[in-house]
Amino acid sequence: MQLTDKSLFDRKIKRVIISEDEIHKKIAEYGSKLSNEYEGKPLLLVSVLKGAFVFLSDLTREIKIPCEVGFMAAKSYFDSTCSSG
Repeated sequence: MQLTDKSLFDRKIKRVIISEDEIHKKIAEYGSKLSNEYEGKPLLLVSVLKGAFVFLSDLTREIKIPCEVGFMAAKSYFDSTCSSG
């Protein structure tokens, strides 16, 4: 039996603090809250690249009103994974 990349990844997980299902439920909850709070108002969602774009895409799918999405990059991380302060 050949191990897939996912199974190799899963074997390294020692414990799950917040389950995938809990994350999806909370994203849906906040999507609903934002939809209600911003009904009839402009809504701009902004994500810092690259780390939060998947979260923002999930949240955007849960928002039921028109909205715009924008992205920004944190300059201190352009050339490395360490903050320049």
